[in-house]
Amino acid sequence: LHKSESEFDLLMAHPKANGFLGARGFAGGIPHAYTHIARKFFRKINRFGLHDRIRMHEYEREGWTFHAKGLWYYPPGETLPSLTMVGSPNFGYRSVDKDLETQMTIVTTNSGLRQQLHDEQE
Repeated sequence: LHKSESEFDLLMAHPKANGFLGARGFAGGIPHAYTHIARKFFRKINRFGLHDRIRMHEYEREGWTFHAKGLWYYPPGETLPSLTMVGSPNFGYRSVDKDLETQMTIVTTNSGLRQQLHDEQE
């Protein structure tokens, strides 16, 4: 990441918005593990001086959980995305062998669709 010129906005679940918070056993530690990983990444961003183009945000809304994934690609110098990924990018054992999950990539030059993709992630 430190060699890239791309900008990133990362939206993550606050521990209170993680569905595993308060779960029994190993699962109960998942929100804190995510926080630990995010904190380590944040420190690395600051150490490399990348905080102006890599921004981290937490989602927290009382009574709500957050389990979203999304990617919108904005070509350099452009204000609208030309690529998005739709679906669930889980590739663990359960997702591959037990659940029905799919993902699709949409690439477009259509200005109307690009505007809708931009509005969706705003």
